[in-house]
Amino acid sequence: MAESRANRTNENGVWRYLDQSDAELVCLSHFDYPIEAVDDFIDGLHGVTLPEETIVLLRGMRHDALQAYIGKNIALMEAHLRGLHMACRAAGMLDAARIGVKFKRGRKPNTPGPVRKAIAKLLAKSPELKNPDLWKAIEAKPPRGWQVFDNRVGRYIEGPKAGPHMNMSYARFCTVASEERKKRNG
Repeated sequence: MAESRANRTNENGVWRYLDQSDAELVCLSHFDYPIEAVDDFIDGLHGVTLPEETIVLLRGMRHDALQAYIGKNIALMEAHLRGLHMACRAAGMLDAARIGVKFKRGRKPNTPGPVRKAIAKLLAKSPELKNPDLWKAIEAKPPRGWQVFDNRVGRYIEGPKAGPHMNMSYARFCTVASEERKKRNG
């Protein structure tokens, strides 16, 4: 991941602000888009490369907002942040920030994942399919980016990224299939 010019580090894809006042400012500043998006924009993470003088100007404006917050002058902080947001808009941030935020949040809560969708689709075609047959069908054509394994570790489906909720054991697969059958049968 790219290094940030802001006082933050990237830990597993999540920015952590190193200074307490900076972190509090980040929490307070949600006007048009969060200050994290502004920092991403300034750091060039939205695909927009800014001239160095623009970066210096935007960093200075952000610094002024932080100093106003540290001085407990919230009205001045908000004024600086509004100015910073307007300057970022003028530099082309609005579209870049909205695209970045849209994809940063991931899948909406309570929406089905790719494996559940595949199971539901197969059950819609053939409701009489049993779990071993469903497994074979998924194994033959897994969701894009997913791989089906049957090895000494066991039977499982592995997602495209490592992490929680990215693998599905055979037991969980059977549970999901059962849940999808219940949804279909009412």
